[in-house]
Amino acid sequence: MDNIATDAWYSLPSKRLRDNVLAEYKQTNYSVVNPLTIETLYEIVYDQRLNTAIARRTEQEEPQDPVINIRTYTKVASIRLTDSKTNAGQPADLLLAPEGSRTDSESQVFHLTLSNMVTADITEEKYDVVVYATGYERSAWVNFLKHTAIGKHFGLSPATRKVNLRPTTDLTDEASGYNTPDSPLSESRSPVSSSANTSPPTSPEASMFNSVQFEAELNNELYLTRSYQLLPKSTPRDGGKSLVPRIYLQGVEEATHGLSDTLLSVLGIRSGEVLADLSKRPVA
Repeated sequence: MDNIATDAWYSLPSKRLRDNVLAEYKQTNYSVVNPLTIETLYEIVYDQRLNTAIARRTEQEEPQDPVINIRTYTKVASIRLTDSKTNAGQPADLLLAPEGSRTDSESQVFHLTLSNMVTADITEEKYDVVVYATGYERSAWVNFLKHTAIGKHFGLSPATRKVNLRPTTDLTDEASGYNTPDSPLSESRSPVSSSANTSPPTSPEASMFNSVQFEAELNNELYLTRSYQLLPKSTPRDGGKSLVPRIYLQGVEEATHGLSDTLLSVLGIRSGEVLADLSKRPVA
């Protein structure tokens, strides 16, 4: 909606930089802020810029200490609490510091080191107050599952970094692990002999480091049913049982169910679909 922003984005010199900027702003794009807060901030910024423009046009002294500065494409590299008189301080763990541990707060300021994501320029600023507005982190479910025993049923491991969700309508015969009780890596691999893996089939631990990493890198696509169930892989070739409990996802399936998936206003409808899917299947 902003041609200038579009031009700036289009002119970014590399895909890596575009991906970094997209990752940074994706969370803020889907954050929820009180409309009154947005309107108030807009009015403050508007009045600030208007007063500055009037002062310049009339050759008067410009207002000092602007209320709000918008720094685009900027990330916080480090924060430390400093004494406003001596400028000495240590890196601050602001999230873990006990409330009662803060002393003489009137003389302390936040010393921020800022890094521009586009130009890589480093600047330093001081602030009296820092407010965290981090938005949503929509990959939390992946980080949770991959560190549990359940994660292996979906091809996840602690090494997994990225997951792509796809609808079950995309499933084909080549979709590894979803239509065969053999290896989750290849339906053509035999549990008795394999030229690609010299480890004994009865000792998967021996090849854990290479096979788990290989699976994490190559099998990062998970499938969702229309009723939001996360589809597990087939019975593990090590003789393990199929996953009986069912896992459903909500609010993170834009790629499979459309843009409305993130809306809380239709959560009731989606929950009804999940309940209907649960009730039509026998409880094991």
